[in-house]
Parts: sequence; C-alpha cells; structure tokens
Amino acid sequence: MYYDAQGQLRSMLTSWTNLHELDSFMSASGGRSWFRVDDLLRLSALISQMRADQDDESAP
Repeated sequence: MYYDAQGQLRSMLTSWTNLHELDSFMSASGGRSWFRVDDLLRLSALISQMRADQDDESAP
C-alpha cells in the first residue's frame, strides 16, 4: 500500500513487485517473462476503461 500524489491510499499487486514469493509461473518461466498473461489482460482492460472514461469526459 502507498499514498499517491493526491494523498489517496492505493495498492498494487505484489506480483508486480519484487516482494512476492516465487510461484509456479515464475519458476517455469525462468525469468524470461516479467508479466503473466492474466496481469497483462487486466492491465489492458484497465487502460481501455481509462480511455473510454476520458472519451466520455471530452464528449460535448
């Protein structure tokens, strides 16, 4: 957990940091992949939602 620039408490998946324990994905990938497919899909969905929200705000 951390505070963002606006002072809001935020969190981040430990799998996105070096604080998580090695799991079967990390062991199998042997360090060749930094991101899991499901994490990338969630990130893609988040970016798409942010873009849609931004488009809604700029619509007349």
